Amino acid sequence: MPIINYKGHLIEKVKDGSKPHTIRFGKRIYQVGQNAIHITGMRTSGYVEHRRDLITSVEEITVSCQRFKVEIHINGKHLTKAQANKLAINDGFKNLTQFIEFFQLQHGTNFTLTGQLIQWQKPITYTS
Repeated sequence: MPIINYKGHLIEKVKDGSKPHTIRFGKRIYQVGQNAIHITGMRTSGYVEHRRDLITSVEEITVSCQRFKVEIHINGKHLTKAQANKLAINDGFKNLTQFIEFFQLQHGTNFTLTGQLIQWQKPITYTS
């Protein structure tokens, strides 16, 4: 069972159901049918398990920010600005700007990250 650790402000949206997915970058492979364990405080005395959900969809996602140009692709398909904004809101952010700023704090102004969009409710389709 994959354990998914969250920053403080995002776990509340997972708990209340308004965050139906998460993005994880790197090589770990999540699979449909696995149980996701949503936690905070991994490897600390503040470890808390908040809920468990069955993974319903896993898609490849690439998020790129180069010189203030943002591009997001899901399974190789480019998201429009409106689609990217919807993704950001569903991922627990106010808008696409806040979503990108979150990743810039961790990865710098210019970055390209590839990973997985992991959903645990009825899957949302962002591309046509």
